[in-house]
Amino acid sequence: MVLLPLSVPSVGGVLFGAGLLDEYGFGRSRFGLSDASMARVAETSIRASGAPWELKASVAAIGRWLGAAPAP
Repeated sequence: MVLLPLSVPSVGGVLFGAGLLDEYGFGRSRFGLSDASMARVAETSIRASGAPWELKASVAAIGRWLGAAPAP
């Protein structure tokens, strides 16, 4: 199995009328992504973004959220 990094671009609202939260909602409703999968997508999106390094350091908060999230 080959795992490829996946990110959610924030240009969806401009191009398709769907905002960033809508895009993540599609990941859950249309593709059945779990909390862990959604967290990995969010981490990859932040790392691949052009955001300043200080903001990219906030990726650790996603892991803390995942650890605190209730089981489905």
